[in-house]
Amino acid sequence: MGYIIQGPKPEIVSVSFTQDRYWLFLEISVVQQSVKIRMSDVYDPIPSLINWMEAILTDVEMCAFSIDEEGTEKGIRAVNRWNGNVYITIDDNFSGDPYIKVLANRRQLIDAIYNGLKNFAHSGDYHPQDWEYETLEDRLINISGKDTEEILDDLAVLNSADLMDIFFSAAPNYWLTWPALGDDETAQYQKSIAFVLDRDNKDHQVGMKKTPIEWTIDQDFDSWTQPWRKKYLRDYIRSNVGDHDGCKLKKVYSISIEKYLKNSQ
Repeated sequence: MGYIIQGPKPEIVSVSFTQDRYWLFLEISVVQQSVKIRMSDVYDPIPSLINWMEAILTDVEMCAFSIDEEGTEKGIRAVNRWNGNVYITIDDNFSGDPYIKVLANRRQLIDAIYNGLKNFAHSGDYHPQDWEYETLEDRLINISGKDTEEILDDLAVLNSADLMDIFFSAAPNYWLTWPALGDDETAQYQKSIAFVLDRDNKDHQVGMKKTPIEWTIDQDFDSWTQPWRKKYLRDYIRSNVGDHDGCKLKKVYSISIEKYLKNSQ
């Protein structure tokens, strides 16, 4: 007579995403264990989070990645087990006592994280202007109401001087200095950081001088043919002109995860 050996029962994993100004937070809870991970747009972990879930679905034995919280790091590890389960460990950069160490159902885990992120991205609690990168292309589309190809057609007939004026108008940039501080580079740096972190504070603007920074175009641009100009400009307008570097959450999509969740219902 054969025997069936029962392994440990997987626990339900709860996942939530929240935002506090320039930070996103990923909170993962299970049983009596919980951890809240701070995510920075400077070291955007969302692409790695998606890649990690996709790796789990390949049945690789172990996959891991870390999230840089700007000062601390959280290590997240998954070890695939039999019968559709996965061991999850979250700790301080793969060292010390873990915040979470538990067996979870693979589908329930992936669904909680992936759809939790998508639902958050489309909710009123998410403020993309405080997280996402913004390209010059985005600005030009919003200003003109045209699509990318129409914009490129318009730009390609202009000379470099006109282009620099248009780009500065769409995305002005300035070199910030406080003349009263003279050549004290440390003081100048501290002032600029204080201003960037709290732009609405008028005290940071006292004595501030704004010097326009011109956009630059290849010196041979005016002699190029239209096809070469469009090719150059297509890459050029993808420059990030915003204050943040996070990915566009509403566009986060994984074919393999979507297919897995659909087929494993």
